[in-house]
Amino acid sequence: MSYVRNGSLHEVPADKQSIGYKNSKLDFAYSNRTIPIDSHTTFYMHTDGILHQTGGPKGLPFGRTRLKRLLVDNCGKPLHEQMQVLEEAIVVYRGDEPQLDDITVIGFKVF
Repeated sequence: MSYVRNGSLHEVPADKQSIGYKNSKLDFAYSNRTIPIDSHTTFYMHTDGILHQTGGPKGLPFGRTRLKRLLVDNCGKPLHEQMQVLEEAIVVYRGDEPQLDDITVIGFKVF
């Protein structure tokens, strides 16, 4: 998960543990994290599908840097506009490449 506050992106470290698979540890102790929030904070959760999607002139993955830039550059827009920007960016980047994995991005603001 990441969040943008005052034009700066912050990443919340994830636990390296799957959820709901055969080999998932049932007794794994997930970390609790506290994040101060205010009305200028937008939160984002996403699957790795958007990061791994290939495209562009060299057929490289979309990547974390490109996603971060999109989130920071558009965080001040209403969420429905951010969704449109992200959808268009991935479609244009992907070009003729097939979609490789699920692509899910969830964004929300707390008022």
